[in-house]
Amino acid sequence: MDPGACVEVRKSADCWSLARVRDIIVGKPCRLLVCFQVTKEDTWWDQEVEASHARMPPKATKEAEVQESWVPQGDDVVEILKPFVPRQPASWIQCTVRTCRGPFVYVSIPGQHRTQDLIIRREEIRRVSTEPTLDQAGLCRETLSAAKELNSWLRSDDARRCINHVRVKARLLNAAVCGDIDTGMFVTLIGEIECVELARRLLTDVHFRHQAEIRSNQVNIRRLEERIVFAKEQSAYPHVEFGVEEKFLGRLIGKKGANLQYIQNSFGVRIDVLETRPVNEPSQRMVRISGKSLESVKDARISTEIVRVQVALRKEDIGWALGRGCQNLQEIARMADLVDARFDPNAQALQLFGLQESVDNARMLIQTHNDYHQVFADMMDQRTSIQNSFQDLHRKEEAKNRAKAQMATSKDANSTLVGGKHSEQTGAGYRQGSPPKEMLE
Repeated sequence: MDPGACVEVRKSADCWSLARVRDIIVGKPCRLLVCFQVTKEDTWWDQEVEASHARMPPKATKEAEVQESWVPQGDDVVEILKPFVPRQPASWIQCTVRTCRGPFVYVSIPGQHRTQDLIIRREEIRRVSTEPTLDQAGLCRETLSAAKELNSWLRSDDARRCINHVRVKARLLNAAVCGDIDTGMFVTLIGEIECVELARRLLTDVHFRHQAEIRSNQVNIRRLEERIVFAKEQSAYPHVEFGVEEKFLGRLIGKKGANLQYIQNSFGVRIDVLETRPVNEPSQRMVRISGKSLESVKDARISTEIVRVQVALRKEDIGWALGRGCQNLQEIARMADLVDARFDPNAQALQLFGLQESVDNARMLIQTHNDYHQVFADMMDQRTSIQNSFQDLHRKEEAKNRAKAQMATSKDANSTLVGGKHSEQTGAGYRQGSPPKEMLE
């Protein structure tokens, strides 16, 4: 059988390795066939161990409540999870707490020097498990037969998911489908007696019974569908009925019934808009198409029925698909000749209304349009990068020109300052002393 529930197998007094149960060998003493993961590729190593050397992991809900309120203290004995390494399965090892600093705990492993102390995060340690060993649990192995009509279901992925769900809910060691169609399919349940009883009731009273009803209903539905198809084929006037939103009836009928008349003449059929409404569709009206052949009725329906299709959009494509003021969506609706197109913000999707061919064309246009989104985004990034480069060059040129202007202004100021001082000195000479010799001459 495939690996089942996780158990902890004692390797030494202070070490419990993680394993999964395949089967049990009932006897005295009771033994378990367990498997240890020895490679990252999910290669398992099988081994038989006594039930007295195995225990269940602590219950997840109980363990979570304890972990939230528990603060390890110095000298507390705890268990730390040693991760998986090739050929050595993951294990819980007893350690002694040395100190606790924030989210980290310093621990010592028995038999190792203090220099080999470990720093562990609090979520990677737990209290020493008090779960009893499985030899005290009263294990049993039960085979549960299934009705023959459920053989195909028991071979399906849905059955495997259901049985695995039952295994988890009932805390079984394992539950698996065995046998074949020729000899009969059955389910093997392994675990404590109370857990096996609970799993048996869940399977027989819930899953098996409901699946049998589903299979019976499916058989009846197929028979009814075959009878309906046969009746339509044997009918002299095949017909089909479908619902159309009342707000689209005008588009279907056309001005003075021109559209209906054209379709009736083209396919040799009769189209009637009935007063009745489809079940659970109060906004629709039933349309009935009848003709001399089933093919003509189907062709007329394709040219008449207004279907609704939802096209999901990624969040980053919504703005691109809609365009400013929904211009892109309106243009696609016009090109594909849709009856209506709108965006549903709750579903993050487009609602397309129209003939099947028009809706298919619109979906193709939307897909093609969205495919160019990344291309345009890359072009805009490149354009922005180029513009930024030009702006950097322009700023550098402006800074260079400003530096030149400042240098020119500085030179002019120095020249003016030197000339002013010379004039003052010359004037002072005139005032304080005799005129220059040249003036006297």
